[in-house]
Amino acid sequence: MIISKRYSQIVFLVATLVGFCMQSHAEVQSLDRIIAIVDDDIIMESEARTRLTMVRQQLMQQNTPLPPEHVLTQQVLERLIIESVQLQLANRANITIDNAVLTRAVENVAKQNRLSLDQFRKALAKDGISFNSVRDQIETELLINRVRERFVNGRIKITESELDNFINSESGKLQTSADYRLGLIFLPFPKQPDETFIKNQEKLVEEIYKKLQKGADFQQVAVSSSRGDTALKGGDIGWRKLAQLPEQFADIVSALNVGEISKPIRTNMGIHIFKLLDLRGNQGQLIAQTRVRHILLKTNIIRDEAQAEIEIGKLREQILAGDSFDKLAKNHSDDVGSKQNGGELEWVSPGQLVPEF
Repeated sequence: MIISKRYSQIVFLVATLVGFCMQSHAEVQSLDRIIAIVDDDIIMESEARTRLTMVRQQLMQQNTPLPPEHVLTQQVLERLIIESVQLQLANRANITIDNAVLTRAVENVAKQNRLSLDQFRKALAKDGISFNSVRDQIETELLINRVRERFVNGRIKITESELDNFINSESGKLQTSADYRLGLIFLPFPKQPDETFIKNQEKLVEEIYKKLQKGADFQQVAVSSSRGDTALKGGDIGWRKLAQLPEQFADIVSALNVGEISKPIRTNMGIHIFKLLDLRGNQGQLIAQTRVRHILLKTNIIRDEAQAEIEIGKLREQILAGDSFDKLAKNHSDDVGSKQNGGELEWVSPGQLVPEF
């Protein structure tokens, strides 16, 4: 994960956050207030209240017992802080979500719940949740995914020969043949942990593992104990190919049966416990992707659509004549997020971009 240089400036006002949970039952209503400062951003009490309501509803819909209020509150605050750091990175890189893409994402969420968009609105209203707040949360998740793709996936370079060799290898055939839906309980280490800290974490993980072995609900334990990004989802990190996991994890996960829990795995990042929630697919499936660059010219006060078409046509003629697409993108494109990389949008799958693209 990319962390802001000024992450150390984050100010936690945990006492205030706990206080607002206690005051939620009081008759006196106070003004909204700041509960945390994250670099150039702030987190408001009302924002935390709204997120707490959404998380409670999600956990109840999943029939996951709620953890103690102070634990849930701390988890929500940590999640909001991490999101704030990532959203500030998105803002600095001029990463945005197209309105059409966001609308389709919201419609997909409604379909996953077997509801029309109108029924989805009504169901949220019935649960006391604002449709706009859910839409904003979906946009946040899309932005965070774009940030991860830009700053993490963008640094991973795999050649065509490496890809072909992997696909044709026994390991590649095995790892592309199935999808694993995984649950994760994660206790992180700081950059330079001392032995006392490590021993305490190992003791805590051992207690967690014993609870799980005795039949404790994995989702509930993840919500109350995990410090991973998906803790509030019961530790569910979704579907993964074995190839997407570090080799150390892939070997262990591939040996698990559905419903089985791994022993604690220690790495330099922390300690992990996996649960194989589900398994699907027994045949390899290849998806054709396209690597794309683009130059974007936006209309504005002095450039209407007709003028933009003329200018983009001239740029196309220069490219066909041998001029560098990379240089022209850097000098002329209005997409600030990609122009510095010569218009590079990386590899995209069918349906990932807007229909016009």
